[in-house]
Order: sequence, then structure tokens, then C-alpha cells
Amino acid sequence: MWKNEFTDGLEKSTLARPLFDKALSIKRQHLPKKIYKYRRDCPNHRDNLEGNTVWLSSPETYNDPYDCWLTLPDGLLRAIIERRVIDAIIKAYELQNCVLQNDISADDLESARRSREPLKSFISLIPDNIGGVPKRNGESYSQRVEVMAEGVASALQGWRRTAKLCSFSELNNSMLMWSHYSEDHKGFCVEYDLEALDEQHSFRRSLFPIIYSQRLYDLTPFAEKLVAKERAEFTPLLPMLAALHKFEGWQYEREWRIVLEDESEINGLSHPAPIPSRIFLGTRCEVSKSKDLLAICKRKSIAAFKMRLANDKFELLSEPFVA
Repeated sequence: MWKNEFTDGLEKSTLARPLFDKALSIKRQHLPKKIYKYRRDCPNHRDNLEGNTVWLSSPETYNDPYDCWLTLPDGLLRAIIERRVIDAIIKAYELQNCVLQNDISADDLESARRSREPLKSFISLIPDNIGGVPKRNGESYSQRVEVMAEGVASALQGWRRTAKLCSFSELNNSMLMWSHYSEDHKGFCVEYDLEALDEQHSFRRSLFPIIYSQRLYDLTPFAEKLVAKERAEFTPLLPMLAALHKFEGWQYEREWRIVLEDESEINGLSHPAPIPSRIFLGTRCEVSKSKDLLAICKRKSIAAFKMRLANDKFELLSEPFVA
């Protein structure tokens, strides 16, 4: 239920009435005590450990093709914009009176707005004797719609190109994640102690929960406000919410992620992180090949543990590593 409150706070946050801090307060109450990052044992990941950083990647590089899916169903974006143009035409040519006097039926107007081609359907409703100008300008309106649609689509895809993510888990003993992200249990898992950080620490504040769902996040309200003139009612956080919604089949990961926006359209960037509290070596980790990793842990006073297989059930356990 708390994720619904968190999402609701972001969805209702507008330029005129920002509620981001309220959403952060809800999130802060449910932040896990510790989070974990599964890693292959390779030079880049050892560099992250040595330098107290994590790597933020573009969603284009993630293994989920739907990650940060910032699109609208075919035709929906154009229909949204056409409805806005209809409102502008009605206001510009004072066609409200036509509706009030039933020259244009209110039911027909609503049907036109809901049709697959709202603008074309609406123009066909305007009586010739009062709507000569808007009828003649039909092609011009369509061209304007096309330009606006391209602008909104570009804004959505631009956000996806500049978004940078880093994923973590509430778990350090997930059999599947050790297989998927730590080279079949040959790598390591990093623990960050969030309780040890100040509430305003940038690392804590940048973490957000994943919301698992069967459906893609609906960006219709974002598109509607993006093409409207009422900028105070614009909700700038909706693309981030789309980045926090994932297919429910991934819920075993119990993911939290850092979501940042960087103006450069690069594949990733390094981001500061706290000193890890512990690392866990995988059950198939060859200690002789992990000397560099263990040396870093020793220099930084990071406690090293090793995962092992339980004897009586399908479960991963951990115990202090002894050289």
C-alpha cells in the first residue's frame, strides 16, 4: 500500500504544487536497512569498489527491453493533441454558442472527440455558414498537430536517452540474481548499509522502489499536459515513474534503483557511493582469482563473506570468509 501512496505523491506533483519531498518522506519510511549490488569480478567493478562509486547505465543497455518504456499507443498521442486543437478552435471562433444553440450537437461533439480522427470528425460537424475559416484551415491544423506530436515524442525519447540507472536488490541470497548478474555465482555481491547514512545523504535520496505491474505505465496525462498551455499543472515526474514500473515477472529481484538524468546521451557514468559494509563472494568464486578483490577489501576494511549452499534445502547461506 505504501508504494501506492508514494506513486500518488509523484503523480500529483505539479510545477505549481510540487509534492516530491512528501513522496520522499513516504519512501524514506520504507527504505530497506541494507541494499545489495551483484557484480562480476572484473577490472571495472573492482575499480568501482576501490573508488566508492557505482556505474549508472543507459536503459538501452538493460536486459529488459521494456525498461523505461516511454511511448504511447499508436495514434493516441495524435488524438490527444487533436483534442487540444479542437478546444483551441472552439475558443478562437467562439463556437461554444453553436453547441449551446444545438447547431453542433453536444453528443456529436463528444463522439468526435472520442473518435480515431478527432479533428477531422469535428470539422465535419461545423455548419458551413458559420465555420468557413476553420473548415478551410483543416490541412493547416493537421500540419500543426504533426509538428506538436513530433515534439512530444522527441521529449519522451530524449528523456529515455539521457536517463541513467543503477539497480540494487533488498536480497543478497537470490539464487537467480547470483546466476544472472554475478557470472553464475563466480562473482561477488556488495552490501551498502543505508541505516549508517544520514537521511539526507545523496545516495539514500537517489534510491527509488520498483513498482511491479502487468501493464505499462500510462503516460497519457504527461502528454496531455505537455501540449497544454496550463504549465502550472504540468507533472514533470511522470517519465521517472515510468522508469520505476517493471513487468511483475521481475518482482523476485525486489529492486531499488538510482534514477538520474544526465544531459549527455552517453551509455553510462560513474556515480559516488558509500564505502560498502560487506562483500559476499559467490559459491563458485575461485579465491585464487579474487586476490585483487580481497586486497581492496582489506585496504578499505570491508568485511568479506562467502556464500555457501545449504545442505537441506535450496538456499544460499553466508559465513565470514577465512583465507
